[in-house]
Amino acid sequence: MNNGLQADHQRECKTCRRTGVLNEENDCEICAALKDFSNQIQTKLFFVIVEENETNKLLPLPCGRFLLAETEEMLLKRIQQKKSYVRAYCKNKMYTGSNIAAKLWVGDYKNGDTFEELAKNAGGVKKLGVLRADVDNLGQAFVKGFESEKNGNRYVTISRTATFSRKLSIFFKRYVNGLLRNGVYWLDGKSEPSERFAAVVYSGGDDVFIVGAWSDIIGFAVDLHNSLTRFAQETLTISAGIGIYPPKYPIVAMAREVEALEDAAKSYPEKNAVAIFNESNTYSWKIFIENVLGEKYRCLADFFDQNQERGKAFLYHLLEYIRNSEDRINIARFAYTLARLEPDNDDDDELQKKQYQEFSRKMYQWICSETDRKQLITAIYIYVYSARKEMEG
Repeated sequence: MNNGLQADHQRECKTCRRTGVLNEENDCEICAALKDFSNQIQTKLFFVIVEENETNKLLPLPCGRFLLAETEEMLLKRIQQKKSYVRAYCKNKMYTGSNIAAKLWVGDYKNGDTFEELAKNAGGVKKLGVLRADVDNLGQAFVKGFESEKNGNRYVTISRTATFSRKLSIFFKRYVNGLLRNGVYWLDGKSEPSERFAAVVYSGGDDVFIVGAWSDIIGFAVDLHNSLTRFAQETLTISAGIGIYPPKYPIVAMAREVEALEDAAKSYPEKNAVAIFNESNTYSWKIFIENVLGEKYRCLADFFDQNQERGKAFLYHLLEYIRNSEDRINIARFAYTLARLEPDNDDDDELQKKQYQEFSRKMYQWICSETDRKQLITAIYIYVYSARKEMEG
C-alpha cells in the first residue's frame, strides 16, 4: 500500500483502539480517512460516492465503495468522464437533477480555524464563548402540537408531524448558518449585521453547540432565541447554557460544564431560559435581554465608556459591596464609593454631572432590590469582560 500505512497488527489505533494496519500517526485506515474527510466537509459542496479508492485515502463504505468531497468543477469533470462515479450529494445548495441524489442541509459555519483565532477576535478579554441550547418540550410538541378537540383532531396526521420535524431540522441545519453570517445583536450596540467569529460544532434536529469569541456567542444566543420565536410563531421556546473559557481549556470539559448550565436553564420555571457563567446566573430570555443586557449592562457601558479615567477599580469595589449587601454597612460603603465617582465641580461639564446623577440613582435603586441586584451582578461580569484588555485576560 502507498498510503503510509504500516502492516503492524500488534499496535492499536490511537483513535478507535482497534488493532490493525496503522499509519505514521498511529491511525488506522478508517480513522485516517475520517480525519482527512472531516477537513473538507466545511469547504466543499459535494460528497461523492465512487467505486475505486483512487488515492488509497478515501473513506471506505459498505459494498466496496468509497466517499470523498469535491468541488463543483471536479464533480462535473468526474461525471463527464464517468470515472468510477456512482452518485453525489449536494450540501446547502438547491442543486437538483439526475446526477444529484439528494440535498443535505448542514450547519457548517466557520469563521476562524483555531480556538486561539476565535478568542483573539473577541471584544475585550480574549476568551472563548461556548453555547449549548435545545428546544424545550419538543416531545410534547410532537405529540400534542396538532391536537384540537374543536377540529376533531383531524390535523393530527403523520404527514403534518413529519413536516414539522423536517422544518425544525432545517432551521437548525440551514438557517443557523445565516444567523451566524449576519449577526444582528451586538453588545457594543453595532447596528449593521456582520459575521460572527464562531464555528459550529454541531447544529441539527433541535439543538446547537457553537464555539466562538465570547462576545459573539452572547450576541448569537440572543439572535437564536429571537429567530426561533419568529420562525415558530411563538409556539416553541429554547433554553441555553453559555460558558466563557480560555482558548486552551479542554473542549471536553467546556462541553460538560456548559451542558450543566443548559440543564440549569431547563430547570428554570417554564424553561425558556439562559444560564451564563454559573447556575446562579439563570434568567428567562425576556429578563436576560431586556433587564440584564438592555438595562443594566447598557447603563454600565454608557457610564464607564464615557468616564474611563475613573478606572475599573471602582467597579470591582461596587461588585464586592453588592455581593455582600446583606450586611447593611456594605450598602453604606456602596453609597460612599458611588459618591467618589461624582465629577469635580470645577473640571467637569454639566452633561457629565447629569450622567453621574442618573447612573448613581439607578445603581442605588438596584442594590436595594434582590432581583435587580442579582441582574446587576451578571451585567457587571459581562461588562468587566468587555472592558478588560488582552493582557488582563
